[in-house]
This record gives sequence, C-alpha cells and structure tokens, in this order.
Amino acid sequence: LPDIALLNIFSKLDFVSLSRAGRTCKRWHELSLNERVWRGLFLRDFNIPPGIGLAPGKYSWRLEYKRLY
Repeated sequence: LPDIALLNIFSKLDFVSLSRAGRTCKRWHELSLNERVWRGLFLRDFNIPPGIGLAPGKYSWRLEYKRLY
C-alpha cells in the first residue's frame, strides 16, 4: 500500500494498536511515528478542539500522548 493509505489506516487505530503496528517492520515503524497521525489521535482521544496546538515547550504530539496516556 502507498504511505498515504497506511497513514490513513494508522490514524483510525487506538494507541496500543498503533504501537504494535509500528513494531511490524521498518517502514511501518517510520510511518507510525508520523506527527500528523499522533496529532489526530491526541485530539480525538483527549477531546481537544482542532485549533489547539501543542503546549508551550512541547515539540511532539506522540510524546505528549504517551505522557498523558
């Protein structure tokens, strides 16, 4: 599948499933670290309005998700 299709699928997964998918192969690992995917999960799972950005001093949606999870 093209990267864009995998990213679309990954954006529908939950935290645990995305983490497991990232352990499948190198390509999936790289795609599972995509910040757009993590931003979507963060906004969806923590009910954050779409216009909100990362907190000051933070630089990764994935790390923020993991911290709050």
